Amino acid sequence: MQKVEKRSHPRRSFTKPVKYEVSVPEHRVEVIEAEILDISNDGACIVTERANEPGSFIRLRVSPHPRLAKVRWVDSTDGRYKMGLQFLM
Repeated sequence: MQKVEKRSHPRRSFTKPVKYEVSVPEHRVEVIEAEILDISNDGACIVTERANEPGSFIRLRVSPHPRLAKVRWVDSTDGRYKMGLQFLM
């Protein structure tokens, strides 16, 4: 069975270090290091050592402006986590 592509914009594959922010208790923001694996106008795939729950929100620090994103899926491999992100703004 052939996989059906649901994305409206094609992803560009490349590897680049990036940081993202998550809200933690007591109204603080934690900054986490990750690596972008691919990106488009609609979303990105990143890999990191910390997983966020699907449905949670993060702020990806990309130029020229940070992007608010929803975590759509998480896959664990060898103690690292690949996350699919959907940009919201």
